[in-house]
Amino acid sequence: MQKSESEPSPQPIFKRSPSKMNVQGFWLLIAFATLLLVGSSWFAYKQEPHPGAYRAAPDWFSSDFWWYPVERNAFKRLSSINVSLRAIHVHADGQHIWVTGSGGAIVHSSDGGKSWQGQVSGTREALNSITFTADGQRGWAVGSAGTILHTADGGKSWQSIAYRMFPAPWFYVVLVLIALVYFAAFGWRVWQIRQTGKQTSFRSCCDRQAGGSRRSRFSRCTAHCCRIGAFSDQCQNRTTVDAGGHRRLG
Repeated sequence: MQKSESEPSPQPIFKRSPSKMNVQGFWLLIAFATLLLVGSSWFAYKQEPHPGAYRAAPDWFSSDFWWYPVERNAFKRLSSINVSLRAIHVHADGQHIWVTGSGGAIVHSSDGGKSWQGQVSGTREALNSITFTADGQRGWAVGSAGTILHTADGGKSWQSIAYRMFPAPWFYVVLVLIALVYFAAFGWRVWQIRQTGKQTSFRSCCDRQAGGSRRSRFSRCTAHCCRIGAFSDQCQNRTTVDAGGHRRLG
């Protein structure tokens, strides 16, 4: 059976209009341009200048002109040290360098001399020599007026090596003995004060038991004070407790 010529041909279900394709292409170009802008800006910011600060200005047809940043007065980016330099130590790796000079100056480079950073020596004396061990961490610098400096962290901090004297060990033994004497004396004094307070409490209790002979007054005093618990130490071995729980003179 032949199809009728008037029957329409089937149409695709999804069909992109030319306008939508143009919009998507536009945003793809924008995204690509943005990524290119961000990437090239970051690289240009991080790019190091030409190592030759004193080289002649390159012409337009040289690769240096197009590849390296454009500089004006390139020599000014080099480190400026306004002191007299007297000694230098180069580590075995050729990257770490220390230089000392007048006024206690110590400068250090970690990139083979491309850049320099000052280190705090803590002295104003001229430093005439410097050396480091193979690990590049422990170092010594010496200078005028008997100055000796030492570092254990690659020069991040420097300490002066000076003469020091401390008391002999017997002195510390004496200090310990003196501390024991003080402790014993204060402890004995506190015990005296407590005993005096107990005796005063016993006397004040006995003063209220007036009348009669001295012996009878003391007996009544002891019995009364022991019964009310005014001074228990005086009552030891002198009182008994009856069936009612009352203390009586023994």
